[in-house]
Amino acid sequence: MMNTQQHTSGESFHDLRQRVLQGLPCRAEVLVNMIDALNVGPRPATPSELVLSPLWGYASSTLSSGLREGAEPTTVTVLREVRLQ
Repeated sequence: MMNTQQHTSGESFHDLRQRVLQGLPCRAEVLVNMIDALNVGPRPATPSELVLSPLWGYASSTLSSGLREGAEPTTVTVLREVRLQ
C-alpha cells in the first residue's frame, strides 16, 4: 500500500511538471528532463553525468541550450508564476 504522503508528493511533482511544460515557450521538455534526471539517483556530480542519465534523452549539446533558455528572464518569470499557482 502506498504511503499517502508519497502519493501526494508524486501527484504534486507530476502537476508541477505539467505546469512547467505548459508554461514555457521553448525547451520545456529539455528542462523537465533535466529536472527528472536530477531527481532520480544517483545524483550527477557533473553535466556530463547528467546527460548520461537514461532520463535525459537528448544530445549532450542540448544541455547548454536548455540551461541558457532556462536562465532567460522571461523563462524565470514564467517558472515563478507556475510555481505560485
